[in-house]
Amino acid sequence: AKATVDHTEQALHNHVAALLAERDAALAAIKLTEAQAVAAAHSAVEEASSRVSVAQDASISAQNAWVDANARVSGLMSEKLAERREEVAAQLEGARAAEK
Repeated sequence: AKATVDHTEQALHNHVAALLAERDAALAAIKLTEAQAVAAAHSAVEEASSRVSVAQDASISAQNAWVDANARVSGLMSEKLAERREEVAAQLEGARAAEK
């Protein structure tokens, strides 16, 4: 009977050791998968961050181009208004001179 108990204890010990080894292997696989997922996510974040930076630079360049174009248009409008003002003033002077 002692041999049977010893044999059963040894079998139970071996089974528990095998279960613990399986658990450790599963935990190691999970940790590896998590590490790979974190690395992939980190890489994706870096790529997205880089794309955001490029988009921001393009947006700033476009805004600067718009400001320059708007300034040119405003300048042209001011020049046209000044020319028109001079033309109207000259016509007004001509009309006043004709009245006298």
